[in-house]
Amino acid sequence: MGALQIRDTTEHDVEAVKALFVDAYGPDYPFTDFYDTGWLKKAVFDDDTMFLVAELDGKVLGTVSVMFATGGLSDLIGEFGRLVVHHEARGHHAGTELLQTALDRVSDSVRFAFAEARTAHSGSQKILEASGFHAVGFEPLKYKLIERESVVLYATHPAGLEDLRRNNPRVIPEIAPLAMHVLEQVGITPDVIVSDADGYPTPRPRGITNKRFLIEDLSERGWSPLLRIERGRVEGREVFGNLSLSHGFFKIRTQKTRYLVARDGAAILGGLGFSHDPIDQKVRIFELIGFDNAVKGALLDEVDRLAREELDAAYIEADVSAYAPELQRTLERLGFMATAYCPSMVFSEVERLDVVRMAKLSAPYFREEIPLTDAAGKTRDIVEFSMLDRREGRDIFRAAGATSIFSGIDEGDTYHLARIGRMRDIADGERLIQKGEAGDRVFVLVSGELRVSVGDREVGRIAAGETVGEMSLLDENPRSANVIAAGDCRVLEILGTDLQELMARRPRLGMALMRNLAVNLSAKLRGAD
Repeated sequence: MGALQIRDTTEHDVEAVKALFVDAYGPDYPFTDFYDTGWLKKAVFDDDTMFLVAELDGKVLGTVSVMFATGGLSDLIGEFGRLVVHHEARGHHAGTELLQTALDRVSDSVRFAFAEARTAHSGSQKILEASGFHAVGFEPLKYKLIERESVVLYATHPAGLEDLRRNNPRVIPEIAPLAMHVLEQVGITPDVIVSDADGYPTPRPRGITNKRFLIEDLSERGWSPLLRIERGRVEGREVFGNLSLSHGFFKIRTQKTRYLVARDGAAILGGLGFSHDPIDQKVRIFELIGFDNAVKGALLDEVDRLAREELDAAYIEADVSAYAPELQRTLERLGFMATAYCPSMVFSEVERLDVVRMAKLSAPYFREEIPLTDAAGKTRDIVEFSMLDRREGRDIFRAAGATSIFSGIDEGDTYHLARIGRMRDIADGERLIQKGEAGDRVFVLVSGELRVSVGDREVGRIAAGETVGEMSLLDENPRSANVIAAGDCRVLEILGTDLQELMARRPRLGMALMRNLAVNLSAKLRGAD
């Protein structure tokens, strides 16, 4: 038996590569391009792709690709993928040889290399780690194969970490644990500065039209003024991707993307570009431009609405600057979380910047029983910790979202409410509130009905979706009435101290809650009159 040979793929290898994909992924793989010989031939000759095969005794037993069009031209990013090895070659370490050869070949042209390892088995994770890649992220249920499937994001720096990296990233507290963990893994002393920014205004509460800006799809007429905004920006990029306005209007329109613009009358004020993958039900934001923060907030809010209501997207993601805490907070308020931290990923002006990958998962998350290496498992644990409120508090989230006291509150803030609340079941006739006791918590009635009485006289009823006990948040006086279950009930209970602490950390949330409390109490007083 001869030695394993790693070489460039030729047109004559296409059928053998196709057979490898079919053998590895099965006949029901949704990305049918992999099985299309015409598409594979184009990939062989594509200047933006390096395509290698592993050959043993004249038989192609493995393949790997490196795609160079993932980021901007100056970013020098290489995406490693399509790593497939036939079972006959696994004893020859074909996967490791393919990956190492590819890394060696791109070491002079790629400064940031990454790969997404499937979590269905740990083989690809082990190969990546053996080749010097580090687990920098965990992307929950990102892809839709037979079922939705998570991936581990790996990254390395083929030429080593350069002095060009900009230090002291500024991230919000929710991102800091992942950032510090990854920096330690790649050999950088953690230099993160935690900044609890308030974020950009998103002035359109759910269900109410944004009256300040008209947001519409980009037309050729709007491209030129939008490009002037992009060129005239004083600050650097905040969102990164493989497309931008500088590629030209018609290229953007032919890349299965959409570009939204915000305008006030005839004046173009900003724009946002995103792509949509209907197979994965995934939306990716690749550029954000705006005259001011209000424009950016409105555009982000609109793409979130489009993804949910029109595109049925289960997953939305964006690569954002690790030096833009206001943008990070805006996305967090919209329900996004940090799924990866990528040191020295992109190039801007004279330095390389760290990037935070933020994603919003609309599909219910569940902890998969998947084989992970120790490094991948630690990264997943950090990402999953930020998802506790989304996994364990969905009933609380739904109850809070349907309650008037929490109306108009951003989705991310509602998840924070879910984290501090707890569900309680109240039996028929059970007393929930005793007149004269300390008022240290507020209740949201999720189901059933509550009877309010003073002495022997019933003075009112509380229906599902209404709150009770909220006056104690304002005056801290003892309870003024008894509240008893009229049938079996379920309530959401939130301690006043926990709520006040959350409101202090989230001023925008505090303002919205106080406004809603005032409206709620006013309605009750009018009803009493």
